[in-house]
Order: sequence, then structure tokens, then C-alpha cells
Amino acid sequence: MLTAGIAMMGAYSTGHVLSWQEFTVFMWLGFWFHAFGGSYNEFSDYKLDSMVEELSDKPLVSGAVSLTQCVAFMFLTVFMGLFAVALFFPFTWAIV
Repeated sequence: MLTAGIAMMGAYSTGHVLSWQEFTVFMWLGFWFHAFGGSYNEFSDYKLDSMVEELSDKPLVSGAVSLTQCVAFMFLTVFMGLFAVALFFPFTWAIV
């Protein structure tokens, strides 16, 4: 997964070899924040996509997924990502 891969490559570039726990955490965070980014992009492009005939098959434009479902999914992904950050990095909140 590209989102997690960037953080893992940064760790490896400093000479740090990730443990399986760190690898799992980066993959978990990468999944949820990548999912948020994709759903946010679809939500923000909804009006523009609905004007383009070639994009009429996209789930949000076609109505297969409602705007309410999209927003609910965005909240779920942000919550799960932040929950993972709080769970796996409890002392870094003071830095943020």
C-alpha cells in the first residue's frame, strides 16, 4: 500500500528496520487514511463528475452510494485512523 510504504521507506532510509508490530501499524494507518483520501476526493469531485458523461458510472455519481453514506464512511475512516494513532502512539499527542 503506497500510503504506508512511504512511511516505511522513510524508516528504512534512516537505517531503522521495522519490527512486525511497526509494519502492521503502518499498514493499518495507511489503509484507513488512504481510504479517507479516496472517499474525500470522490466527495469533493461529485458535482464536477456529475457533469462529465464518461464518469456517470462512478458509484457516487450513479447513485449506488449516497452522499450521506460517503460522509459516514469518511467519518469512519478518520475515526479508525485516529484511534489507531492514539492506540499505538499514545505519547506523541503532546507533540501534535
